[in-house]
Amino acid sequence: MFKLRTEQWLLFAVLLLCGLGAAAKAWLLPDLAGNGQSGGGRNVTRLPEGVVAGLMAQWNHRPHLEQPEHRIFIARDIVYYPSTDKIEAITPESKDPDGITVAWKRKYGFALDDPTVASQDTDHDGFTNKEEFLAGTDPRDANSRPPVVLKLRVTAYNYVAFKMEFKGANPQPDGSYKYQVNLISPNRRTLIVVKDQEVEGYRVGNYTESIVERYNDRSKMTEKVDESTLDMINIKLNEVVKLVLNKKTESDESQIAFATQIQGREPEPSKIKRGNSFTLDAVSYQVLKAAQDSAVIKDVGSGKMFKIPAAGSNETVQAVETN
Repeated sequence: MFKLRTEQWLLFAVLLLCGLGAAAKAWLLPDLAGNGQSGGGRNVTRLPEGVVAGLMAQWNHRPHLEQPEHRIFIARDIVYYPSTDKIEAITPESKDPDGITVAWKRKYGFALDDPTVASQDTDHDGFTNKEEFLAGTDPRDANSRPPVVLKLRVTAYNYVAFKMEFKGANPQPDGSYKYQVNLISPNRRTLIVVKDQEVEGYRVGNYTESIVERYNDRSKMTEKVDESTLDMINIKLNEVVKLVLNKKTESDESQIAFATQIQGREPEPSKIKRGNSFTLDAVSYQVLKAAQDSAVIKDVGSGKMFKIPAAGSNETVQAVETN
């Protein structure tokens, strides 16, 4: 009779217990051969064939994707698009579904499989990573950001009309003219002016004499009508307002208010009359056009012009081509 050492008896006991456990498990498992009986005699309900077929159909059918551009990385530079069944290699020049290039994301340490990168503001400067990408700025440096003017919005608008009326031209011995101009609003006044004289932010311009023939329905006759004009030039905008003799004419001096979408960076002043200037982030801008839904402003230093949308709209600030 052979003898076992203590550690051998322990090993034998462990193996015996494992064997008994495996046998018990096999006895209690359902019969996979298809008789529907477990080793212990308990009944197991089969799934109906229709349910099994339905599950198999779902398994073979491509799942519906809430985001069709969703992709799966097979390797670092290879992606699979479930919506099209395409497998493509990506390069540094490739653009992710958010429009940002692979090279840019890798340069600044963003994950290519993170769909929220574009909407994040990593450096908390008020601009999203997508905006920083488009502007060519550093998304991890708050001091490197796009121009704050891109976050400017129109918050209020008030139409204001400066009304004038040209009443007559009187020739002088030296060949010049004196003109009568009535200022109707905001304060009614009658002025006698000469060319190049400045009046309420306007400079008197050219006078053009014009006599035209028009048929008068009341008199049933063709009459000569004086439609001479006098130019009044908005000094700040270099904009000509043409006054026709004896006709009231309005010049747009609307007021508009702005605000930015970045806390702590507001224009100064925030409410500006058309033609006047304001400062934003140490840059001076002049208001060229004003309306309820938008405004056109000009960078006084560079001459670049921007169309500013109204607050609450889905539009963004757009560059305006200069003539």
